[in-house]
Amino acid sequence: MSAPPAWSARFAPFVDDPAASAVLTDFDGTLAAIVADPAAARPLPGARQALADVGRQYATVAVISGRHRDRKSTRLNSSH
Repeated sequence: MSAPPAWSARFAPFVDDPAASAVLTDFDGTLAAIVADPAAARPLPGARQALADVGRQYATVAVISGRHRDRKSTRLNSSH
C-alpha cells in the first residue's frame, strides 16, 4: 500500500487553477459560532471579509447550510 499524496499535491489543482475551483463552507460552526438559538447566530469577526477575499480568487464561493437562503444571506450581508 502506498502512502497518500502530500497535502500540497492534493491541493495543487485547486491552487494552480482557482478559476476552475470552488470553495464551499458551512455557516454554523465555521463562519459563526454554534449557539443554542439559531436565530442568534452571527458571523464571527472577519468572516465576511474572508469570504470576500476568497471570492476574489476563486470561481465559486458558496455557503452551504440547512438554513433558509434568506436567513443565511441576511446574516452574511448585515452588520448586526
